[in-house]
Amino acid sequence: MKQQKQEMKSGDEPFHTECTHAGFSLLDYWQWAESDLLNNTRRAIIAEFLVARAVGATDKPRVEWAKVDVVTPEGVEIEVKSSAYVQSWAQRGPSDITFDIAPRKETWDPATNETVTHNPPRRMADTYVFCVLGDEAGTVPDPLDLADWKFYVAATSLLNRERPIGQRGSDSIGIRPLAALIRKATGMDAVGFDGLREAIQQADTRQ
Repeated sequence: MKQQKQEMKSGDEPFHTECTHAGFSLLDYWQWAESDLLNNTRRAIIAEFLVARAVGATDKPRVEWAKVDVVTPEGVEIEVKSSAYVQSWAQRGPSDITFDIAPRKETWDPATNETVTHNPPRRMADTYVFCVLGDEAGTVPDPLDLADWKFYVAATSLLNRERPIGQRGSDSIGIRPLAALIRKATGMDAVGFDGLREAIQQADTRQ
């Protein structure tokens, strides 16, 4: 069977029995399932949305398990990673910020339902965007407040050079080493949402 085409939903779509409206809608489901925005899974998807929005790639629904998280209209493939100092559960203090940058051995193509093996493993995207919600003070952030987000942009070529695949400790990177690596290579610090599009556009040429 071919991949089923997905269309953007409005939230007004009703649950129903054949043609009879059940009295509740897709929006009711979204409110029930998606309201905990600090949850790790929800926060990660919000981060992907913000990156996609910044580069103009929200015209189609998100594809789960795609090779990369976002593809710009120009074809730049982006891997989005997110973390936060404050979680939705009780904490003793702010969380440490660490990102997964491990290479992948396999990817799945939803259009063909085929798994592709990569030998040797590699980092798939052209560019990584590392999204950090909140600050070390531990104040509860609002994921809908763009001012509460910071974005660190690094070309994959930079990560491959500075954190070579297969080298000990190359599968993850903390926020301070990441910020120092980007600053050393590009002179750039984290950007806000308003500067995200330009930072992504310049990533490969800078690094």
